[in-house]
Amino acid sequence: MRFFSPRLPIIDICTTCEADFVLCVGDMFPRERFAQPATLSVQLDSVVDEQRLRPGFRKLTFAGGEPTLCPWLETLVRTARRAGMTTMLVTNGSKLDSLDWVFDPNGPLDWVTLSIDSANPDTHAKLGRAAKGVPMTNAQYRGIAGRLRKAGVRLKLNTVVTGLNADEDMSALVEAMQPERWKMLRMLPVAGQNDGSEDLLLSLIHISEPTRQAEI
Repeated sequence: MRFFSPRLPIIDICTTCEADFVLCVGDMFPRERFAQPATLSVQLDSVVDEQRLRPGFRKLTFAGGEPTLCPWLETLVRTARRAGMTTMLVTNGSKLDSLDWVFDPNGPLDWVTLSIDSANPDTHAKLGRAAKGVPMTNAQYRGIAGRLRKAGVRLKLNTVVTGLNADEDMSALVEAMQPERWKMLRMLPVAGQNDGSEDLLLSLIHISEPTRQAEI
């Protein structure tokens, strides 16, 4: 388990993924292919204990790798919800349509964060954001967003800004998906993690204008 802040715990369920995203954060946290139920149970117990001790400690994020490949993901999310946590799933979206519980209006999931770095499937393919080499289409992303909206599950988008997409206009796709939040992350060099991807790096000058426009 890792924390982006004292109140935002993230449980990394697995390292496995059907895509080969060159900047996958899952590679930075060595662990088993799938974290075992007993290990995850201990982590959930720790989160529940923290919830009782810290005011505002209410949200739990499930990430990976690709967490939707984990056979016991639903059980974990339901356990967290029963403990009173707000639940969030971070996913590339490739397996969501096969998980009916994600789209259940009475289900255990509050948020889905979709990792989308481009409205161009070719760019996703170059980044390795493609399950078994096949990137998702914009129609698939819009369909997922519509199903989530119908189920009352809140939607957030994560976009990693690199040299391949910095000048791209994703507004049409984002407007069609109607996320409540859109987080843009700048790729930074991390020794031993994304070596060989220097061509994707951006200068602050390059990224400032697209980022400023996206925040308006």
